[in-house]
Amino acid sequence: MFYLVMALIALIIILTIVFTINHFKDFSCIRRIKESSKTKYYIIISIFCILLGVLLYLDFINVIVVLLHFLIISTILSIILRILGVKKGDVVTIISILLTTVYIGYGVYMATNVKATTYNLKTTKEIENLKIAAISDAHIGTTFDGEGFQKYALEIAKKKPDVLVILGDFVDDSTTKKDMKKAIEVFKDIKLKYGIYFIYGNHDKGLMKGRNFSKEDLKDELTKNGVKILEDETALLGDNIILVGRKDKSVTERASASRLIDNLDESKYIIVLDHQPNDYTLLSKTKADLVLSGHTHGGQILPLGKIGLMIGANDRVYGHEKRKNTDFIVTSGISGWALKIKTGTVSEYLIINVSKSKS
Repeated sequence: MFYLVMALIALIIILTIVFTINHFKDFSCIRRIKESSKTKYYIIISIFCILLGVLLYLDFINVIVVLLHFLIISTILSIILRILGVKKGDVVTIISILLTTVYIGYGVYMATNVKATTYNLKTTKEIENLKIAAISDAHIGTTFDGEGFQKYALEIAKKKPDVLVILGDFVDDSTTKKDMKKAIEVFKDIKLKYGIYFIYGNHDKGLMKGRNFSKEDLKDELTKNGVKILEDETALLGDNIILVGRKDKSVTERASASRLIDNLDESKYIIVLDHQPNDYTLLSKTKADLVLSGHTHGGQILPLGKIGLMIGANDRVYGHEKRKNTDFIVTSGISGWALKIKTGTVSEYLIINVSKSKS
């Protein structure tokens, strides 16, 4: 199945590039050049292909995403004009370029403008009002560098949360050691009532060789700057709150949800940090009160979120739902992996207020 998916992706990429070149060749002005001088025509086509190749080399994924949107928009527009009986000419390409530019511009704005999303939850358990700040999927280096992350961390600190939790994929294979260290050093100056906690995502420890820092370097920097790492471990916050940090789903030897939670004191408010939003059915049967996840980037690009749900990759892509007595929240993340575009969601950090219900 994996190789079939990879082959399909490769085919889509090839078709997208061919489609783009053919659209350029089909411009009326390019056709006129071909009729008057084939030499000039081939020179222009060659220059266009070289420029396209340079763009793909510099930022392959984002360029392909832009071209794929151009293909989809152009195809839809062509079908509409054909139904209406309108002669296409250059109009399809020109309007498609304009629509693609506007749509991708919107996507870049949504990816690079981070907002605070607030949830207000109630519990019957005996706790003081609790304010949780949550960050996921920073993927340092995608839409901001280490210094850019510091700005958001300090913005969060000004909201005076009791605890900050980092839900994984803080870095990835494209993050530099300089940016990793710069991003983390801000934590030493953030003093919170219960501190800062971190769980690993599927990217944090590195997926491929070539990154100029190791998972040990990341761990050392986090620890040195006062961040507590939870790997299938629990931490007591004050007297009545338990934080459970799970290893990522990609780790084969991680403990089951029941093994981590079943023996905990049910009278305490139990928060589970789990990078990937899976295991909802099992988690809803445990003593967990709140489960926080990221990973999905909120779907990132339409309609990837819906596809993820359809194929069972995730139990939820974005937002809040309650199953039995457990609240589940999935954040779209403060950034995203590789892509500087978000057309299906926002970039965000979370502020979660938990208070005791009066009833």
